[in-house]
Amino acid sequence: MQDPVVYKRLPSDFNAASIVVASVPIHLPTDIGDWIHLCVVENDEVRDPRNYSETLKVVKEHTILIYNTDGLEGDLSKLSFTDLVKMNENEPLLVRIHSCCRFGDALYSKNCDCRRQLDVAKLVIKEQGAGIIFYLDQEGRNAGLTMKTAANHMEQVHRIDTSQTYQRFGMGGNDFREYGVVTDALKLLGITKVRLITNNPAKIQAVRDAGVEVIREQNQTAPTPDSLAYLRAKRELMGHLLEEEMVDGSDHAAMITKLRMLLPRLTLEHVQELEKIVNGTKVSAETLLAREPS
Repeated sequence: MQDPVVYKRLPSDFNAASIVVASVPIHLPTDIGDWIHLCVVENDEVRDPRNYSETLKVVKEHTILIYNTDGLEGDLSKLSFTDLVKMNENEPLLVRIHSCCRFGDALYSKNCDCRRQLDVAKLVIKEQGAGIIFYLDQEGRNAGLTMKTAANHMEQVHRIDTSQTYQRFGMGGNDFREYGVVTDALKLLGITKVRLITNNPAKIQAVRDAGVEVIREQNQTAPTPDSLAYLRAKRELMGHLLEEEMVDGSDHAAMITKLRMLLPRLTLEHVQELEKIVNGTKVSAETLLAREPS
């Protein structure tokens, strides 16, 4: 048996401030398709967002999930980084930048839309046949789980909205995320054009500032009664690109969410039926959604 492989060697001409180590890539089968998992390690000095005087030495491990339908099999460590990704150089690649949310992603909390956004992104990428999800170790908009929990306490007990909670603890803002590791990873993987699945203008700007062409793709899901105030604050106070109809508390937001999840699979016949619905015929949206996609 050969020595076990832990790291995948970075290219000799790769120069990036954020990424110091990349893991060996592996196959990762999930309920929403079979993916390639690659971990990149970021090692940087980050000033504590609570304005403490000390500077913490922080090591973060970020996940890169790559969807590739080209039938990659066997030992992925022998492939180059660019070979891990299915790309058409003339077409932008679907990309989702997703910050870790332990409450939503792992514990299925209804207080936010994080898990639903992640699932929708995985479904859309799987249907399109190629794409990447960056799952970033940036809990609580990079303030950490303890501060996020305290902020949630402020929301629940004192009715302080999510755009203001961190400032109440003397922190200099409400979002401490940076996306250098994403733009460096895009460079490592040879990606210059993306369709970014996001509602956050800061993510769009960060990727564009790195010289990557960006087309924005919506990622909106129906709110729950528990997440409605949170989503309204993100739209009205934090500038997130959420449509008013998706945060107005009406029941039709759930129908819109289901239709958007079906968009990659809609045929011309489906679109014609949707036009009938819009034009006020008796065809029901429930009938359309109950059909098995072609």
